[in-house]
Amino acid sequence: MSVQPVDALGQMKSILVILAALTGSAVWGGHANFTETGLPPGLVFNPGTEPLTGQLVFLYLSNAWALERPLAQRKAPATVCSIDLCAKRVRLVVETPPVFTCALFAAPDGAALCVEYCDSLTRDAFASYGPATNALLYFEPKRLQRIVHLPAVPDERLFVGSNVFFKVHVGDPANYATRIVRCDPENTVTLEDSAGAPNWSSFEYRKRSDGQYVFFADRFRSEWNDPDSGRNLVVSPWTASWARIEDPRGKRLKRLARFRRRVLLDYMSPCHRYALMRRSAPAKGKVGELGGGVSTYYLIDLFTGKYRVLIEDAVANETHNYISYMVWVGEPPSTVSNN
Repeated sequence: MSVQPVDALGQMKSILVILAALTGSAVWGGHANFTETGLPPGLVFNPGTEPLTGQLVFLYLSNAWALERPLAQRKAPATVCSIDLCAKRVRLVVETPPVFTCALFAAPDGAALCVEYCDSLTRDAFASYGPATNALLYFEPKRLQRIVHLPAVPDERLFVGSNVFFKVHVGDPANYATRIVRCDPENTVTLEDSAGAPNWSSFEYRKRSDGQYVFFADRFRSEWNDPDSGRNLVVSPWTASWARIEDPRGKRLKRLARFRRRVLLDYMSPCHRYALMRRSAPAKGKVGELGGGVSTYYLIDLFTGKYRVLIEDAVANETHNYISYMVWVGEPPSTVSNN
């Protein structure tokens, strides 16, 4: 009786694919970073024991840094993915049509996602990417998706309930007109004036769950202090700008943490107890020389000041693929039956 060799690696990949099909999670070429789900090669997720809520959403685009290929051959679908921070599971949310470039925007509660993308090249002598005037809209919890074509590249976009608003400028650059495009899961309406438009000036300060404000105070007494990036993270009863007026000597400031290098305060957790910090650096090696980068995401407890590495993104350094910055949004929606 002959004995056939066992392909252990092939069997393991098959098991991972089956697990992904059963759980709705992602497997990237058989590369698994933790038990039930897979992550792209170069992306490491450190779950930890904190009671985290919400999800981290990001874009994954293959061959984005394959610069040896002709421009026309770099077109590929992009995938919106999410990491459920409670279940510690990866989910493939939606896939775009083939694109050259794309950018991800998300509603704070995770109820709607928007991917603005370019799917064409210019036809002049210097062929390059065309304008990103297409948008894939995805709405939870019914998992509806639609594509809209905008009259121009949006200057701003805002999520209000189940509506996505885009502010675009049309016409001659020296004498342009402003249009507001409102999209919901079924309809697209172009507003000729500001009637029915949202408040574009709305801004949310970084506020802890107890009402204290969180910001960086590296140059606290200077009007050039950047509250969203630095090394010294503090809390205060006031915002950074008001603290300079009400507390000019910083006596009411409380230092939360000091980082060895400059980091960016990206997002607050849905419960406002934690925050996501990011530090990006040029990538090393052959692929990195083509434009990739390495990003490290830190999770910080805004009450204790303790922080640790949550995500390590070296995808562009290890492959020709691209991952957007992580966006922390609200709870993953429950599954909705199509029956």
